[in-house]
Formats: sequence, C-alpha cells, structure tokens
Amino acid sequence: KQMSDEDIAMQLQSKDQTDVIAALDLIRDRDIFKFVPNIEKLLVSYPKQSIRSFALLLLVQKQINKDVNFNHMDEIIVVNPTKLIPPFIGEKFNSFAKKLDNEFKDPVLSQNAVQLLSSYIIYIYPSTISFKDEVTVEALFQISSSYMQISPKETLEQRCLIKGLNVAEVEDAIHLIKEAVEDF
Repeated sequence: KQMSDEDIAMQLQSKDQTDVIAALDLIRDRDIFKFVPNIEKLLVSYPKQSIRSFALLLLVQKQINKDVNFNHMDEIIVVNPTKLIPPFIGEKFNSFAKKLDNEFKDPVLSQNAVQLLSSYIIYIYPSTISFKDEVTVEALFQISSSYMQISPKETLEQRCLIKGLNVAEVEDAIHLIKEAVEDF
C-alpha cells in the first residue's frame, strides 16, 4: 500500500508474474487511468494468458470504456471492458458449484473441481465454456480425481455410457481444461 504509482508502474513491467499480480491488485484501490497504458501493454504482450486475463478483468471491474487490444490465446482481439460480462457474477456459477457438490458427493473433490473450473474460466476469458454442463462436470470429476490420486469406481468410458455422454467430447474438455490449468 505504501508503493508509489511509479513503483507500481515498474512492477507491471516485471517478468515475475507474482510482481505483476501484486501490482494489478494494488491498482484496484487507485486511479486506474494512470495505469491504463501499462495495462494495455500487458494485455497484448505478457507471455502468460492468465496474467493477461487478470489485467483484462481489472479493466472490466473498473468499467474502462474504451476499445483495447487483447491477446486471447495468441489471437489479438479488440474488446471494450464495459461491454464484457464479468465471470463469477450471478447465479450460474454458484448453481454449477452446487451441482458439482451434489454430483461428486465429496466436498474436497468438488472444491478442487471448483478451483480448476475457476482457473479455466479466467484463462479463457472473455470466452465462455463451450461444453455442455454435463460434459464439464464429468471432465472436472476426471481431472480432480486424477490430481487428487483418487481412483473412481467406474472408468471414464463407463461413466459416460451410464450418463449418455460422448466420451470424445468429455476427453476434449479434459484436454482443454488441463492445458489451461497447467499453463496458468
């Protein structure tokens, strides 16, 4: 909190993502307009997608009304933060988290899945999840079980057959979520 605006601006240029995240967090309580040019550079050129997404989310939170370039998974897109819907707002995310609790019947496993889902949502922002909810639930169950070294009673194929899900769709979702989380 004692950092000067100049120090924060320097920290936004750091190669260390911890410094950049800390600087973005400090900006929340300051006049963001002093930092918009620095943030715009992050949006396009910072190597990690998650950091670029955090920077964009800050502009969305602060309701910056201007078109900005954003490197969204190696494709430059133009977005206006005031026109983007922030993630995790509204009932959709909360009801999905409750659905995970009900489906998994294991609070630790479902909590892990919610963390994975949150990371994935931030990573792909401003895009949204492209899979059906049932596919996402099954993919998160598989990934969470794997990360926590839990062996489910049935195989992925058996669970998909029971639930009437396309195994290839679930495997695609697993691949995309894992790729995002591992690059986070």
